[in-house]
Amino acid sequence: MKRLLKWIAGIVAMVLLSVSALAGYVLFVLDPNDYKQALTDVVKKKTDMDLQLTGDLAWKLYPSIGISLGETSLKDPALGETLVAVQQASVSVELMPLLDGQASVDAVSLDGANVRFVQYADGKTSWDTLLAKLKSPDEDDTSKEVKFNIESLDITNTQLTLVDKKAGVTRTVDKVTVHATDIDPEKAFPLSASFDVTQADEAGKKVTAENSLNAVVTLNLDAKKPHIEDLTLNSALSGNMLPAPISIALKAASIDVDIEAQQHAINGMVLDVIYADPTRPAPISATINADIKADIAKGEAVVNPLKLTTTVTDKALTKPIAVTLDTSVNANWKLGDITVPKLVATLDKIRLEANVSVKLPALANGAANITDGMRASGKLSTNSFNPRDVMANLGITPPVTKDPKALSNVSLSANISGDERNVLAKDLRIALDGSNITGEAGVRELPKARIYARLNLDKLNADNYLPPEKALTDKTTADKGQAKKAAEAILPVKLLREQNLDIGLKAGALTIMSYPITQLSLAATARDGLVNVSEFRGQVADGSFSVPANIDVRGAKPVITLKPTLNKIDLGPIAQKALKQDVFAGRMNFNGNVTVRGNTTDEWISSAKGPNTLRLNDGVIKGVNIRDALFNALGKYQALLPMLTGHNSEELKSKIGNTDIVSLLGDITLDQGVVRNESMKADLKDMQVAGAGTYNLQTNDVDYRFQLKLDKKYWGEKNAKMAEYAIPVRCNGNLQGSLATLCGLDKAGMEGIVGQIAKARLGEEVEKQKGKLEEKLTEKLDPAQKEAVKQIFDLFKR
Repeated sequence: MKRLLKWIAGIVAMVLLSVSALAGYVLFVLDPNDYKQALTDVVKKKTDMDLQLTGDLAWKLYPSIGISLGETSLKDPALGETLVAVQQASVSVELMPLLDGQASVDAVSLDGANVRFVQYADGKTSWDTLLAKLKSPDEDDTSKEVKFNIESLDITNTQLTLVDKKAGVTRTVDKVTVHATDIDPEKAFPLSASFDVTQADEAGKKVTAENSLNAVVTLNLDAKKPHIEDLTLNSALSGNMLPAPISIALKAASIDVDIEAQQHAINGMVLDVIYADPTRPAPISATINADIKADIAKGEAVVNPLKLTTTVTDKALTKPIAVTLDTSVNANWKLGDITVPKLVATLDKIRLEANVSVKLPALANGAANITDGMRASGKLSTNSFNPRDVMANLGITPPVTKDPKALSNVSLSANISGDERNVLAKDLRIALDGSNITGEAGVRELPKARIYARLNLDKLNADNYLPPEKALTDKTTADKGQAKKAAEAILPVKLLREQNLDIGLKAGALTIMSYPITQLSLAATARDGLVNVSEFRGQVADGSFSVPANIDVRGAKPVITLKPTLNKIDLGPIAQKALKQDVFAGRMNFNGNVTVRGNTTDEWISSAKGPNTLRLNDGVIKGVNIRDALFNALGKYQALLPMLTGHNSEELKSKIGNTDIVSLLGDITLDQGVVRNESMKADLKDMQVAGAGTYNLQTNDVDYRFQLKLDKKYWGEKNAKMAEYAIPVRCNGNLQGSLATLCGLDKAGMEGIVGQIAKARLGEEVEKQKGKLEEKLTEKLDPAQKEAVKQIFDLFKR
């Protein structure tokens, strides 16, 4: 036994002596700096890169053996770019496994490393040559299994620079610090890191994110199932690219990755975001809670639950506004299916519930246009809410309306249906203060997005939503305002040119400007600057109207064409509302075709053009006796006094208080802002009126001439022939002047009538005297002479 022990002791002594001798040789005889040139040559041969070892190489021995590098760099001589520069680095492996033919990394330290990556304008990069060389096969290259059982990993002061010369952007990851201990491939170990990420462009715009990370990591290299617990990631973003600093805090209870099965899961994720805008009374904060599972092999991803809670603050808000979202998402990109089974969102007092399912076969087959073959369906609905309360809480001043209760109750529901061309809200139901809107609306002709709507309204008093009426007390201000308004653009030309829409609306009862309209129908389209109101019709004032229109804004100035048709419109209520008194009644029929150019009131008036026809039936001008006014005017003419003598005009005035209009017909032509009546005829019951004239819409100048014929009953049997004479009336002047003096008997015309009457009366006297003279002349004449005298007098009868 003693001999055996001596043998063992001798062997151990020899081993220790050999190791000591080897260590002494390595430390004192073998200088790693002697191999700098050899290392440089090997790198040059394999990569064409210049390796510069300006620092000293130093050995590290038992219980671990390793080497430390001083200042080192790797440069591409062709580009003149330094790819990697290191201030100091060291790596060590355990000695005993190395003697057994295995390499087991024990510690890694890296300080002051700088990696630079440049992408040039032509798409090439500064690393292309090196990466291509490293991919080349090398028959002499052999490698052994390396086991990572690292007691410590330390990376400090490291920087990665990415330069994109084409975009003019530089991205930098610097101040990189990584620390980990007891790194075992199969056991959990703590890991901490910090780094800054900066992006800057050539214009001086910059954003920086300061990041820190802590986690407990299990690599599970054999099973290829890395696992992370208690992850925390904090990031602070700042820079002039952002309107205000943003803080992000991410936590995850666990992260599991199965590399072979391609399955991943994030459990208990909490993301907090704070937007610290100094202009707001308090920062805006948001929190997202989610659990995420993904199966890459199957193409599946599930986010359940997904919750968002945020608080919005602003100086305009009366209080912080809470916004919440509670939903889940199921997606399969290999099948192209995305489903949101239930979504509940709240904004102040508004609650929205929805679900949606989208099928995207293009996502599955890799088509260029992801919407090819798309199908979408779902539902959405809101609670009944008070828009005024919501606007007030959001800092929006609710509109002041004629009815203070307007906009106090709204709700909405719809079914969502869509494909690659159309996305519509069908079975749409909107409740607004007791009114109901149904139909469908959405967008069509995607991707051009043509706005589409087909809506039905049961009833609505639109006046309740308009501002209250306010009288202008300052007439000067009012006149200035009107003049300014006339010069201002009326149509939003730029907006109209951008419109792409197809809308239709039917309303059972609609009140606008106090006029109750029933059976309203509106249809309009707009595309490429051409707006076509193909239908705008309804019933109002016991009659009907239709006003199709075209608005063309494609040219330098808008061109508007209107074709109004009015049938049996009762003018009484309209006149009463306009004049604030009951002065007129009658039914109007109007057919027109009007074209105007320009975009101001003045331009429209000056360019108005087109033929129009006006017909009025069963009219009454209340409180105005045109006959009385006419007889008073006629009484001024001496030649007519005998005919008017004995006529009881006072009695007539007491019986006739209004002027009846049996019918009125006028053909109207618009030309450059001037209204021309070539022929107008009116039947005022016992008075016939015919006339013609012009009205200048720009200057308000009027020049009309009328001929009035009174029924013979007003002249009496003795003067019945006066009914054959047309009494001339002229209306000449400006409507802005005194209306009382605007119209009167046409003096020149009346002089002609008086002359005709005088001539007629003279003719009657001549007839009387002629008979007597003829009788006297023929008393003593023979028959032949009597016949000659008779022929002479007959000449005066012709």
